[in-house]
Amino acid sequence: MNILYVLFILSVSAVTESLAATFAKYENLVLTCVDVTYPDENNHPKCVEFPARLSLKDVKKYADKDNKDKHVARLIKNVEYFEKEQKFRADIVEVSEAKALLKKPLFCVHGIDTAPEEHLLQCLNNKDKFKKFQPIPVIWPAVTQNLVQQVAQLKAKKRI
Repeated sequence: MNILYVLFILSVSAVTESLAATFAKYENLVLTCVDVTYPDENNHPKCVEFPARLSLKDVKKYADKDNKDKHVARLIKNVEYFEKEQKFRADIVEVSEAKALLKKPLFCVHGIDTAPEEHLLQCLNNKDKFKKFQPIPVIWPAVTQNLVQQVAQLKAKKRI
């Protein structure tokens, strides 16, 4: 039986956003549960895009427990960050491909106020420190406290 490990990285990163944008591509596996779109489904059916920052509308969608849309966790690789558009582009990975890992997977979850691109850079810079494990960054729909406060204010005013 394979044992999965999860590492929660909760501290705010010392890496600045400008440094985080310096990595060209994170080629290893990443897990994301942010909703994706397929920009070129006909020519590249495994290519997906998803936002690096959530809008207030997205925050409400993810926070709505009655939302009928299911958020799917996907394994991806070759993650590229486009700073100007504030989005990521990546390739979907089938589970059968992911089984080729020689090490045990170590899922690394970024903190609530850590930008996903900073988290990817941290994992990239520290991957050689793990001898028995394969770090797999997890990009999830995190929100900043500012957005959480905005949602709370709108709820208080009965606008959502």
